[in-house]
Amino acid sequence: MSIPHLAEVRSALVDELMKAGGIGKRQDVIERLAQRFQLTAAEREMKDPSGGRTFDHAVDSAVVGLREVGWMEPPEESGRGIWKLTPDAIENLEGTRTLRVKSAAEATEIAQSFVKKYRAVARPIKAVREGDSWLVELDVGPILVLIGKVKIDAQSGNVLEYDIPST
Repeated sequence: MSIPHLAEVRSALVDELMKAGGIGKRQDVIERLAQRFQLTAAEREMKDPSGGRTFDHAVDSAVVGLREVGWMEPPEESGRGIWKLTPDAIENLEGTRTLRVKSAAEATEIAQSFVKKYRAVARPIKAVREGDSWLVELDVGPILVLIGKVKIDAQSGNVLEYDIPST
């Protein structure tokens, strides 16, 4: 598997912190996320241009984004190396079944990121909400039209099932 898209990382990060009671040590959470995304040792060690681990950097970017919207405590509040969801975030997540994938564009972005792990071509055709999931259709054929389908959970942003035809 390749490094997941930022939206997938952000969704999984919130989910993992909720499972841990809203708080977790940075390194423990990163390891759980790497396992969740089934990253290989080589993928975990991939470096970005700054010399840091690419996946760790993606997770840190997700944390920054969540802090900016008030969903995670700043390090001054949670402590260095500790990630903690804010009370508002926990109340929001526990009080309602928050949809993490709210639009066809978001669902399509997740589906394209997923399909591009297997195919070089992934042109969007349509995305339709069906209850608690999104069904995204993509043209995965390099020349002829081949329809690939990806079903995404609207609450978690996780891929539930997929069908990618062979060429």
